[in-house]
Amino acid sequence: MAKVRARKETNNLDFSYLGCRYREQTVLPDTPQNRKKVEAALKRVEAQIILDQFDYEKVFPGSKNLKRIKERELQNKANDLPFHCLSNEVHQTYLSQIFSIPILLVG
Repeated sequence: MAKVRARKETNNLDFSYLGCRYREQTVLPDTPQNRKKVEAALKRVEAQIILDQFDYEKVFPGSKNLKRIKERELQNKANDLPFHCLSNEVHQTYLSQIFSIPILLVG
């Protein structure tokens, strides 16, 4: 569940994306008006994540999390492959015999 949290007198977004927790800092002081603005922004982020339209770099340009996000996105794309990627020939042979599925040997 995503939340807006006050930290060091500013509002921060705390949410999950690609199975990891992320926190992004704002420059807005923690006031009731600013909290409502950040909560609305967080709702938009949550909606974009649900609709698979979220672009982390567009929403949080210059974030320290961008490198981590890029790695997670690549990892998720690799996990969507219709076959298993293994680096060990023993595992490749074993799974091929047990499950009769195509295996791609990586490495």
